[in-house]
Amino acid sequence: MTAPPSLVERIRRSEDKTLRRLAPLSIGATGRPRVLIPDSVFQKRAELHKDFIICYFNGKAPPFNQIQSVFNHMWGKGKRLEIHNNPLNHSAIVRIQSEYLRQKIFDKSIWYVGDSMFHIAQWSSAHSKATPLLKAIKIWAHLTGVPLDLRHNEGLSFVSGLVGGGGRYKTAFDVVDFEREDGEVVEVSVHYPRVPPKCTHCQELSHITRNCLSYTPPPNEPEGAKKKAHVNKTAPAQNKKYRPVTQGTKVNHSKSAPTNAVISDPAPSTRIAAPHPSPTLPSPTPIKHTSHLTKLASKPSSSNLFQTTSPIPRPSLKRSQSHIKQPSLTPILSNLCPNWRFTSNHLSDPDGRIILIWRDSLKVQVLSQSRQCITCILSFPNNHPVYYSAIYASNLSSERVDLWAELIQLQSTYNLYSSCWILGRDLNQIIHPTEHPDPNVNVPGFLMYQLRDCLTQLGLFDLRYVGAAHTWTNSQPSGPYSKKMDMLMVNSSFVSTFPHALPTFLPPVFSDHAPCVLDLPFSLPTAG
Repeated sequence: MTAPPSLVERIRRSEDKTLRRLAPLSIGATGRPRVLIPDSVFQKRAELHKDFIICYFNGKAPPFNQIQSVFNHMWGKGKRLEIHNNPLNHSAIVRIQSEYLRQKIFDKSIWYVGDSMFHIAQWSSAHSKATPLLKAIKIWAHLTGVPLDLRHNEGLSFVSGLVGGGGRYKTAFDVVDFEREDGEVVEVSVHYPRVPPKCTHCQELSHITRNCLSYTPPPNEPEGAKKKAHVNKTAPAQNKKYRPVTQGTKVNHSKSAPTNAVISDPAPSTRIAAPHPSPTLPSPTPIKHTSHLTKLASKPSSSNLFQTTSPIPRPSLKRSQSHIKQPSLTPILSNLCPNWRFTSNHLSDPDGRIILIWRDSLKVQVLSQSRQCITCILSFPNNHPVYYSAIYASNLSSERVDLWAELIQLQSTYNLYSSCWILGRDLNQIIHPTEHPDPNVNVPGFLMYQLRDCLTQLGLFDLRYVGAAHTWTNSQPSGPYSKKMDMLMVNSSFVSTFPHALPTFLPPVFSDHAPCVLDLPFSLPTAG
């Protein structure tokens, strides 16, 4: 009696991949062997690949970790998708099992990862050989001035026909007109809220110069010249001696230590410096700020160092003293904030654009830092920890794009979807036209849409607040205006954990930005 097949043998039989001859051989006209393969064999494999779409980047593709983070958020809703990167032809293959979602992706056709635009196609063997040419780009057009009688499907089709269609890249007209049978000509204004980026090097749409395949960046400055310039810039400070102190540690000081120093409002770029040694001070000069200090506490204490009835002195500061270099940070903060802890992003920027200061009741663990952001965990006594990203965005839109991509990567790295997350403050970019004082700015622009898309992917929104709607002023009495540059963004997990949290934007004192105080609120322990 033969023994029954084992489990391994049964699996081998069911997974038999032995190849065998299925059709007779024939000799073709070239003298080489040839076999006829039915179309049904191709179709069988095509059915297995119907879930895959291919994404073609128009220019240099972004890093794979950024692609993975954006795709998982947009199409995977936080779940990990099956993504195959192909950097040789600047594409990626993604598996989307939902037929409904695949169709929605195909309908939109054009998508973005940061400032990198890509178009979608159904994956097939033909697409794996070469990148297809992008023949047209679908963009939204806002029509203003269409008569009420034409606001139906047929009437709008006549008007929209003046805007869409045409050649590969049709000229975008700001005004189009149509003629009625009685000879009346009616003008219709056209606005394109989000125009695809255009390369200034090759003059092609769909990518920026930095991602252009034919662009070669200019050579960098010689290393010797950089070192020489750096030495000349720092030469006057070489005679000073500083005692290094590790950041993030408590510093104790004697009562005899000098305390005549200045600290700015919590606003973008706190500049701290000692007063001029001369007995007669010149007229005060404006202080430009470059760091963020958002106070995270429940209720202010009466002994708070920053709350005083005496006026804060405003000494004259030379241009070379306007930034806080890393050797000067510890002595200055030691005099201003004794028994407080602090950290900064001097490792990413020599001027230390962001400085965080806190007391012992709060525990701060820095997770990452860059030139525009510090992300840390705030641990409160007897309460949930909070992730906090202190932002000081660049004035250049090209550098702010790197910040938006960094935030998306941070969310994926630290799994901030389900954690309490606060993001603030100076984003250096408005989201809505009402946040701009110019009445001519009445429609969202490309940079606004760019930030909106980033915040949508992050799941962040502006927390309800008290105080001024516009938090930045140009400090020009002859032509004053203001914008909403500072924001406090949170996610839904934070609102669920701290439903009564309320930020307050206070009037600016001597900074062009309004300080922000966040009340969580909960009582901190008074002892223990």
